[in-house]
Amino acid sequence: MGRHGEGSVYPSGDGRFRAYITLESGKRKYFSGKTKKEVKEKLKKAQLEQQQGILPTGPEQTLAQYLADWLAVHKERVRPRNEVRQFLEAAKGHPREALFILALATGMRRGELVGLKWQDINLEARVLQVRRSLTRMPTGQGYKETEPKTKSGRRSIALVPFAVEALGQHWEHQQEEKARAGELWRDHGYVFCKSDGSHLNPGHDVYEQFKIVLKKAGLPDVRFHDLRHSTATLLLSKGVHPKVVQEILGHSAINITMDTYSHVLPNIQRDAMGRMDDFFG
Repeated sequence: MGRHGEGSVYPSGDGRFRAYITLESGKRKYFSGKTKKEVKEKLKKAQLEQQQGILPTGPEQTLAQYLADWLAVHKERVRPRNEVRQFLEAAKGHPREALFILALATGMRRGELVGLKWQDINLEARVLQVRRSLTRMPTGQGYKETEPKTKSGRRSIALVPFAVEALGQHWEHQQEEKARAGELWRDHGYVFCKSDGSHLNPGHDVYEQFKIVLKKAGLPDVRFHDLRHSTATLLLSKGVHPKVVQEILGHSAINITMDTYSHVLPNIQRDAMGRMDDFFG
């Protein structure tokens, strides 16, 4: 087994194929499959997740576990009624439920979410590509698709399992809507769309619906953009490198990430110095 290099796909001796990567702990995480192609896809996805600092090292993360982590990070600012759980509970069954979940799981901007298309997502590989955004026309009437303003804005984001599950369920629901719409369906490929397949209005169809869910949950009146801040704060507080957070959020420069989330860094530094103290102690 030792003769096979990291990242290479090799026969496992039972008619299947295998590969591995090395974790920060020094342990190896193995991947197996019936074909080389299947293992290569698993390996590529894992390498991307490892680069972004969100590679699962144990059993797949559930939504409840994710929320528990989020609440642990925000315990000083979250009220006893568990705001995140309340929000998602209130969003259950809402037409925008999957959009809200994806916003929390990826930190994507509102325009990026409504501009997302199924061709940008690989549910099997658990990764999506941010390739466009829906922005208001200069005249103020209507919206148009635009490419990211910077190279960093065009990015890949690995998806945690609960986000993949939400998207899978959303796709099935969309197929039912498509069948009901019949010839009225406008097939533009949008992940989140109206009942006829046309794009959502970022204001009325997303922002206002977000506010409705907040009110239903009995939560404070916050901005949709605060979901993006929550994602970044969680990642940084979990020890993900700021450079990786920059890449996930699509910031054009690392200093934007550092300046925006400077309030999180002292806690990270204290944790790092505590580990150093444990080492020398």
